[in-house]
Amino acid sequence: MTFTIIIAIKIDITGKEFEAMKFYTVSELRQRATQIVTEIENAKEEVIITKNGKPVVLMCFITDEAFSLKENVKEKVREKQHGKRNL
Repeated sequence: MTFTIIIAIKIDITGKEFEAMKFYTVSELRQRATQIVTEIENAKEEVIITKNGKPVVLMCFITDEAFSLKENVKEKVREKQHGKRNL
């Protein structure tokens, strides 16, 4: 079994800092999902998933706090859509 990992590097204007981003194909994600998710969780880095050579998904680590905040926002949007008010 052979896997291809493409790494993109962003360099700031000073040329000092850089950020490497990994790319995986949908097929690689299907075969190695648990391993890829563990990599993201441990490194706290973003990963791009490609399909037919084009980027289609950005996967990134999310903290429990960020997830909770996002869920609270979703709930408020649902309440507004259904005309509910907090009394």
